[in-house]
Amino acid sequence: FFQEYNGVSIPPPEHPVQHAFGKKTLHEKLGKCSFQISPGAFFQVNTECAEALYNVAVEKVKEVSDKPEETLLFDVCCGTGTIGLTCMKEGVVGRVVGVDLSEPAIDDAKANADLNGYTTKEDDPDQL
Repeated sequence: FFQEYNGVSIPPPEHPVQHAFGKKTLHEKLGKCSFQISPGAFFQVNTECAEALYNVAVEKVKEVSDKPEETLLFDVCCGTGTIGLTCMKEGVVGRVVGVDLSEPAIDDAKANADLNGYTTKEDDPDQL
């Protein structure tokens, strides 16, 4: 992939990225989950540290919820869905609502939910 940008800083997530050669997505395993990552979607590249951090998040959720199946996690700035899906896979939450400004990240988060065996419900506030 390559991206042309004439700005002073980082281009916005919707700025065009052109595929030149090879696969269109990367695949990574993080903990018990597998993830697809597209250009423009955030993914923590230091997987060892991310796993340690996510284990802390799982433990903190366990501390505040004694009914995982009734626990709803709002994953704000969810990126590719790593934290929410990790909490689902570890069984500490029953549902996740992922929120992100990056369309590529949301697309990947939805694909990653499917990849890890979860169904998605989109854009319907009555489904929360």
